[in-house]
Amino acid sequence: MEILKFELPAEVRKYLREKNIAAEWFYLLASLIVYRDGAEAPNALTPETNFENDLGMDSLDKIQLVMDIERIFGIQVADDEAERFDTLGDVLEYLVKKQPKIKIPKNV
Repeated sequence: MEILKFELPAEVRKYLREKNIAAEWFYLLASLIVYRDGAEAPNALTPETNFENDLGMDSLDKIQLVMDIERIFGIQVADDEAERFDTLGDVLEYLVKKQPKIKIPKNV
């Protein structure tokens, strides 16, 4: 999978800066969502993007996304934690909590 690079909207850059989240994490999650056919335009994704309402993901899609996150970020996500992933921001903020354990490979 190729990690997409695109111009981040000002509100996304502000959110990432305020929450101390690496832009690379946003690019990687956006790329996963596009790869899984959850979005056609990665630059339209925001932290408020809802997986079900905005992207039409069902429970199986969300499970696959969580499995991708676990594989790529090298972490384990408990089922009860994964159930709280409603938006892209939920995932990003979860990753911040897990930050010391995260190791992103060069080739995804």
